[in-house]
Amino acid sequence: MRKIPTPNRRELLQAALGEIKTDLAVINTRYLNLFTGEEYLANVFIHKGFVVHVEKDDLNEGLSNVRQLIDAQHAYIVPGLIDAHMHVESSMLTPRNFAEAVIPHGTTTVITDPHEVANVAGEEAVRYMHDAGADLPMRQWINIPPSVPAVPGLEEAGAVFDASVVDRLAELKNVIGLAEVMDYKGVEQGSDRMMDMIEAAERNDLYIQGHVPGESGRLLSAYLVGGPTTDHETRAPGEAKNKLRAGMYVDARESSMAKNIEAIWNDVKDIPWRDRLALCTDDREASDILKTGHMNDVVRQIIKNGMPPIEAIRAGSLHVAEEVGITNLGAIAPGYVADFLLMHDLEASDPEKVFLKGN
Repeated sequence: MRKIPTPNRRELLQAALGEIKTDLAVINTRYLNLFTGEEYLANVFIHKGFVVHVEKDDLNEGLSNVRQLIDAQHAYIVPGLIDAHMHVESSMLTPRNFAEAVIPHGTTTVITDPHEVANVAGEEAVRYMHDAGADLPMRQWINIPPSVPAVPGLEEAGAVFDASVVDRLAELKNVIGLAEVMDYKGVEQGSDRMMDMIEAAERNDLYIQGHVPGESGRLLSAYLVGGPTTDHETRAPGEAKNKLRAGMYVDARESSMAKNIEAIWNDVKDIPWRDRLALCTDDREASDILKTGHMNDVVRQIIKNGMPPIEAIRAGSLHVAEEVGITNLGAIAPGYVADFLLMHDLEASDPEKVFLKGN
């Protein structure tokens, strides 16, 4: 578990108590509480990029001690959307142009696996994607690709990644995980290469992303014992339910090629708890992003299939943050990063305003 750093914590405490002038208040919002499932009118107070207070009882309280007021006019305020698993290069856009395309659709954070460019140009490609995705008005967090090459001995790639590469790349500022471990048979059988890379990831405090299509029973158990905790390759009837029952995070995918939302929802809609169901795009092409959207379209599709809108928002924000181990992202609550969207229609999922760290 980790947090996005909170500088000026003492100043944030003063802002929370109303003792100093707060940077921003978003007033007259329809607030979705992702912890309790409630909806109510509220004002949200933000200081130095963090939520410091949510006021639901006295909607006039504290407004005279705020530098900027934004009247939401009863729009919903929801967290910025987080993509649990994707590849920027699949969009055929550079990280900067990708950001320009997806931010208007409400995506404020992506967990990206640069395994496609890494299979061509090795470590240099991962470092390029990391550096090119930094200092943008969104977060592009990097997972280190272990599948370079994807099938050792059966293909010619531009590099061969091993545990030493994981150790080196883990030093990059925006690296948070080991990307999809595609050699699931290697994990289940405890191959030296896979075990060494997973141990390197754990040594560097990285979460471990999975890729395990079709497995169940003892094979799925072995994969989980091996270290990965998530999966986005869930398609067949019964598969999502089996993985959730085993404690795995299931990233329901709606990409340009693989559209799995309907099958996954039909599989899990009758189970009582779905706290480990998250959302992702995986491979979404630029034309689809421009025409239909990004993570907001994934939210839209799962709502169309019957998921309650507040749960769909939760699956595209808080569940993802919990999956990757970030404890102050994915909700609008005191101490959380102020990434949020304003929208009047949750089912349409088209944000009217997008904020990153209160901007």
